[in-house]
Amino acid sequence: MSGQKMRLFETDLRLGDKGENVLFLQRWLIGEGYAIASLVADGEFGKMTQRSIIYLQQSLGIPETGVLDKATKSALKISPGFDFDSIPV
Repeated sequence: MSGQKMRLFETDLRLGDKGENVLFLQRWLIGEGYAIASLVADGEFGKMTQRSIIYLQQSLGIPETGVLDKATKSALKISPGFDFDSIPV
């Protein structure tokens, strides 16, 4: 995703969500080593994405909700209009 910038995560992402934000999240999880083994970047927030978010949350020491929620975004220093490539993890 190098060189790509996008406005991300204006709302929480959770099980059942679909779209470009989910796709970028999945690619980031895979690239940063937070993906559960069978996670694929397909743009659909399914069980493997949820489990990957829980793994990320465990690593960050924050509540394990399985949702890319306010606490997770705050821990990653994500806000609306965020430059995805600058996540400090």
